[in-house]
Amino acid sequence: MTTKKQSITTKLGALKLKPEWVKHRPGKAGMQLAYMSGEQYIQILNDIVGIDGYNWTVSEPEFIRNHDQQIIAVRVKGILEVHKLGVIREAWGTHDIRDDKDIADGIKAAETDALKRNCKYLNIGLQLYFSEPTMPKEHLGKKRPAMMTQKQKDRLCAQLESAMKSNNITKQDVDDFFGVVETTKGHIAEYFSTNKGTTPADLAFAVANHKREAVHA
Repeated sequence: MTTKKQSITTKLGALKLKPEWVKHRPGKAGMQLAYMSGEQYIQILNDIVGIDGYNWTVSEPEFIRNHDQQIIAVRVKGILEVHKLGVIREAWGTHDIRDDKDIADGIKAAETDALKRNCKYLNIGLQLYFSEPTMPKEHLGKKRPAMMTQKQKDRLCAQLESAMKSNNITKQDVDDFFGVVETTKGHIAEYFSTNKGTTPADLAFAVANHKREAVHA
């Protein structure tokens, strides 16, 4: 391994997200979800790999339509080639389309989604996939529900997976429901802790309804 390649690999492996890079947006059940902007991902790539150290390309957009032939989502395949590491990554990015006026913005959002999914394989933004959702500041003074044990989280996720199969729900449907790139056990645990009495079957039903509403929106 060359000295330059070793240096880049070391920097990527040791990368820690700075607080000023991370933003928050509202999610389901009053949760606050952490994310980084697409521009921030590009800045990190430029700083560590170099502007001339990688190539980013996206495919022509593919539109997903409902039974009425209305466009309900768009997806693109992004290819990230890091010349200095000899690495090529591919990932699909998607975004829901609510209105014909949203198509241009939807394509840009899908491209950003693909970039983020590719970058996680380089340890850029990977921590965000495992971060626990938080409550808004106005809720910080209120009593929080008791934290679930890992065994409880595993049991709920297993039950949810079974309910998903019964309702023909995909993992992407769950991600869309929570408004995240990849749903973690922390997201699911927070949902059940906040919505007392809710069962995995109830959540699967809610996801199915959300999916139908997106299709017919």
